[in-house]
Amino acid sequence: MLQIFFSLLIAHAITDVFLQSERMEIRKTRKAGGEHWLYWMFAHSLLNGLGVWGATGIVSLGVIETIAHFLIDLGKSEGRYNVHVDQLLHLISKIGWTLSIYA
Repeated sequence: MLQIFFSLLIAHAITDVFLQSERMEIRKTRKAGGEHWLYWMFAHSLLNGLGVWGATGIVSLGVIETIAHFLIDLGKSEGRYNVHVDQLLHLISKIGWTLSIYA
């Protein structure tokens, strides 16, 4: 269980921090991204879904992560909560994916 959880955390660090360029961070918001913001947000969310799929080998969790990541980041980008809540929600999702594997 710890191995999967740690793999998910590493995948999140890679996809949410290192693979997210400053350009993507800005353009994935409705306000700054213009008419193409949705493409940027979806691309970023897909990267995170790929990370979960890669860490677990379970494609359905990758799909669920893509959707969850999109919704969490959308809430942050629309000012519903700050980056700390955003990251807490991502952490909770990784806990959920881990528990779903071992339930």
